[in-house]
Amino acid sequence: MARLFQLLSANGVDSKPFQELNGSYLERLKRLFQSGHLNFLIGSGASTPAIPTMGNLENELTELYQQGSADAKAEASAKELDFKLSLKPVTEALAGQTLPQNIQLVLASYTILLQHIEAILNNRSNSLLPKQANIFTTNYDLFLERASQTIASIILNDGFDRSSRLNSCFEYCAKNFFNSVYHNGTVYGYKVELPSINLLKLHGSCSWKVQDSKILFDVGNEDPTIILPRKQKFEETVINQTYYELLRLYANELDKENVLLLVFGFSFADEHILSITQRALKNPTLQIIVFCFSCESKTGYEEMFQAYSNVDIVFFDEELLTFDTLNKILGYVIPLRTLSLVEAI
Repeated sequence: MARLFQLLSANGVDSKPFQELNGSYLERLKRLFQSGHLNFLIGSGASTPAIPTMGNLENELTELYQQGSADAKAEASAKELDFKLSLKPVTEALAGQTLPQNIQLVLASYTILLQHIEAILNNRSNSLLPKQANIFTTNYDLFLERASQTIASIILNDGFDRSSRLNSCFEYCAKNFFNSVYHNGTVYGYKVELPSINLLKLHGSCSWKVQDSKILFDVGNEDPTIILPRKQKFEETVINQTYYELLRLYANELDKENVLLLVFGFSFADEHILSITQRALKNPTLQIIVFCFSCESKTGYEEMFQAYSNVDIVFFDEELLTFDTLNKILGYVIPLRTLSLVEAI
């Protein structure tokens, strides 16, 4: 069954006693980071409070579509439109220069996460592993894209082909993922792999626009291409080649040898992703670490993964495991200088 790891908080996560009391598990994380292909699965909990979680919207849409009446479908369409419009202010803010404080704080967390991933990739002693990590997310927002702009030393691959072209229309293609990038010395001819992150948005993005059966990059798009939060999204995902291929890439990555998947802010309420993940756990070299936001949430994860011994469920007994806390835990594994909010954004 899944293994529970209760982190002990002594005078706060910043304290030296915290590191000492949880030293054995932090050492376990270090070993896993050194030897495994690094993957993250990030859900809507990571982007709060800048973007509220969807709450009961998925069930509401499902019930309306199941009713089948014209009025129910019209109400469902209105709710879907409202949901898309709710994403617009954050998208516009991230694309601009002035950021409200709640967006600044979330953006700082994403930025520090990317810096930790870069540090992990650069400090691994196993030269056989690529300096590459994958972030799978069901979030539509652009926090990761904006965060990557401040980190010149890492390459974020979002699937768009940004080769030189006069019309500046960048086309999306899943085949663009998993390409390693190297720097060659001009004098001595040395070859160094640059750290890179593949960003795979399983349910689409606020920067996606469909035009002529292609997905193009367009941050200002009024009708972004996203899988809306309703039960029927599994059918849409299979039908639509792009979404189907992204799910296949997720399954393929988890089927590799010595894979590490860190989960944060994701409840596995998405049944198709849960099913793929559970099937992948038959791979004995796959290790999944679920960071629970609260002690209460661990019960759901226990039920989902009770049959699998290669799942760690990490939680605090009386405190919340926030995005900031996750970054501090990763900071113990791979030391990184603490950034101020201004530096992080």
